[in-house]
Amino acid sequence: MLVRIWCAIAVLSWTASPSVWADAARPTPAQLERAKKAFADGKKLHDAGKLTEAVEKFKTSYELSSNPLLLYNIGLTMQELGSDDLAVVYYRKFLAEAPADAAQRADVTERIAALTRKLAPAEPVAPPTEPDAPAPSAEVPSLGHHPIEAAPPDKPLDVTALVAPEAGLTLTLYVRSAGEATFTATPMIRRQKELVGRVPAARMTGRAVQYYLEARDARGGVVAHAGKATSPNVIAIDVTASPQFYPDISDPPVARSADREDPLHGGSADVVALDPAARRLRYARWTATGVAGAGLGLGVVMYFLARSHATALEDDATGCGRPPCQAFDAFDRDLQSTGKREQTISNVALIGGGAVAVVAGYLWYRTWTTKAVPARTAWQLAPALDHGFAGAAAAVRF
Repeated sequence: MLVRIWCAIAVLSWTASPSVWADAARPTPAQLERAKKAFADGKKLHDAGKLTEAVEKFKTSYELSSNPLLLYNIGLTMQELGSDDLAVVYYRKFLAEAPADAAQRADVTERIAALTRKLAPAEPVAPPTEPDAPAPSAEVPSLGHHPIEAAPPDKPLDVTALVAPEAGLTLTLYVRSAGEATFTATPMIRRQKELVGRVPAARMTGRAVQYYLEARDARGGVVAHAGKATSPNVIAIDVTASPQFYPDISDPPVARSADREDPLHGGSADVVALDPAARRLRYARWTATGVAGAGLGLGVVMYFLARSHATALEDDATGCGRPPCQAFDAFDRDLQSTGKREQTISNVALIGGGAVAVVAGYLWYRTWTTKAVPARTAWQLAPALDHGFAGAAAAVRF
């Protein structure tokens, strides 16, 4: 196996007939030069046993040149890596794009057949049918589904099937992303003449995504499927693939961790889905808390600045002895004007910050009562204002 794959890569002819690009845009001379270099680099990496890096170089060469013979190389190297499911994807892509007289067609067809048998384990023996069980329908309904071979990363994917409404079937899409051991079920919804199942963009990661469709009748029995859990359809994640999704269909809500950034909320390991109302409440409470803190802080700073200018004005008047021994000049008027302005800003900031703090407290209360959180440590802050005095009172509940 290893010698055969090495030879196949080594003898791959770079010069292709014009029919190779019959269905693709002809690459420019600069793209061909870059493609040749990427292929040569991939060949060296393969000979050095760095198969993963070699695959990436072969993919780059294919993207630049659109030479379908490179798909054969990618499939061979994927098979050598043990990624049989992805090897089948690239072998099938090769058969779809390569010229009809390509010498590798016979070998690719044999490899697809062998890998398909390898990837599909023997079906379990069905238990004997109960005497009173209804006989299965002789006619298996068609799902009208064409398997998807490739899709771009980080974009949603809509898997479709054509099923007549009068058939009364319920379709479910089962998806498994890279690194996941089990499939996630998503009910398919009707859109005009189709049934559509959305794979969210967050799940379109890694090298491949596996899926299968299952149709059930009104009694809940499985009557048709496209792929199975033991032999699912494989979608290669490919940046060159075209997006396949409907803009008018929304992604399902993404589960995320509980609101851990809440300093008065102990947080939990539960996973919750934040609906739009909860998200708006979270933004509002944090915005109000920030504005209240900034207002109270500005008020305190401006209070001490005003007090400093008042002290300076008093010192200037009494510095020469018993007041008023110093005339009230332009310097004193400037000190007085600045101090009054700072005191006004301080009063406005403290009153405004206190008012917003009340709003923030109400929003935090809404958050706790909405989440039904038991009593926890809670803080309360209120401004205190008087003639010549500004401050705040704080209380904590345990």
